[in-house]
Amino acid sequence: MLVASILSEITDGITSAIGDYGLYAVFLLMFVDAVLPAASEVVMVYAGAVAAGAFAGQDVVFLGRTIDEGFAAYVAMALAGTIGYTIGSMGGWAIGFYGGRPYVERHGRWLHLNIEKLDRAEFESALDRFYRLCRLNAEGIPTLEWREELNRIVFGFNVTVRIPKALVPLPDGAITVSEETSNVGALLDRLAIAYPQLKRALEAEDSLVNVAINEEMFVEGIRNLPLKDGDRVELVQAFSGG
Repeated sequence: MLVASILSEITDGITSAIGDYGLYAVFLLMFVDAVLPAASEVVMVYAGAVAAGAFAGQDVVFLGRTIDEGFAAYVAMALAGTIGYTIGSMGGWAIGFYGGRPYVERHGRWLHLNIEKLDRAEFESALDRFYRLCRLNAEGIPTLEWREELNRIVFGFNVTVRIPKALVPLPDGAITVSEETSNVGALLDRLAIAYPQLKRALEAEDSLVNVAINEEMFVEGIRNLPLKDGDRVELVQAFSGG
């Protein structure tokens, strides 16, 4: 009876919050549920009922504007829940990434985790699957291919530049450029601003920089070489001496 009473009070609290605050309550409850159990099933079922107009006096309101019951209200509730849960999941990922296993071992009880559930092999395997699914490298940074694709989708332009790690240590040894860049000279100027150590290397008296575009090497007229979307540029450093 005690458990049933507690669950009833929790359910009443959740439904009352959704009835009173609508989209904002759904967003917040799903945000919390991504890390801590917050009865997401109850949240979304009741949100759907409110969207359908099942309860008199309970409307879906966003920024002071009432959304008509039915499909539009349902989509609004679904988006609020999805966005809240997604952002909350990112928070959970950050806890695991930055706090690591020691943090989870100390505070895991709040997340319904224990040592048995955190077996290192299983944890690392799950982390590896998550990284591969999200197209992240071992450091949790988006892979080069993912960044290239995102630039093309969002900006409609991408040039990938590989730079010797001795000059600039970069993830995957390369960067992506999403701003339209007409030629290699403009590209080098942009890189010199972003990476002062590269600028010093380019301007050194004993330094020569050759450029390969799509694996074709160029040694003369480098700055005037044209660039287009999808090009892959590699800086090849050579040193003169005697």
